[in-house]
Amino acid sequence: MNNIDQPVVKKSVIIRNLLISVVVGAVVLLVAVLPAEYNIDPLGAGKALGFSQLYVKEQPQQPVEETQPVAEPVKHKKIKITDVGSPAEVARPKAASLPVAKDQLPERADELTVVVPANKGIEYKFWAKQLGFLKYEWSTNKGELFLDFHGEPKNAGKFWESYAVCYSNNMGGSFLVPFTGKHGWYFRNNSNEDITVTIKLKGQYQLMKK
Repeated sequence: MNNIDQPVVKKSVIIRNLLISVVVGAVVLLVAVLPAEYNIDPLGAGKALGFSQLYVKEQPQQPVEETQPVAEPVKHKKIKITDVGSPAEVARPKAASLPVAKDQLPERADELTVVVPANKGIEYKFWAKQLGFLKYEWSTNKGELFLDFHGEPKNAGKFWESYAVCYSNNMGGSFLVPFTGKHGWYFRNNSNEDITVTIKLKGQYQLMKK
């Protein structure tokens, strides 16, 4: 039987190779791994060799927002021209075309609130003379109302004249009084909760007693 001689590696060679491996590993770490993975380039070699371009910055995780259910739009009855003013068979009274008042009411300003009960309607009106002028605004604390901004001449019977008919939660404008009489808003609340309306007035008018 033949004996096979195994090569004997000197201890100095093993140590040398180990040192070379450590040095090569350190170079790879400093030149490639750190610049590419962590954007750390102490020697500047990563940028020079293009390894720094491989770094991708981690994006912070965005908190997940809880989505609120989207409320369905309220469906209102379509307003038609036949809904504006008194019925066609009601004749326009002479009181709606009286001569212009010789004097006007003194100017004033008021702010007041009215509560429109759930599933009910109310009216709020003021008194003004023909060609009196005023500005107004109103808004609700929540929700929309059906409204008819209209006027009624004195002793007009069933006649009234509409100036605006719509669904809204806020409205403002200026108003030149077309005839002497009562003017104001009919508010209708079609919701299941009471709605408070804040009304502001400024001009030539007089508040009516409740």
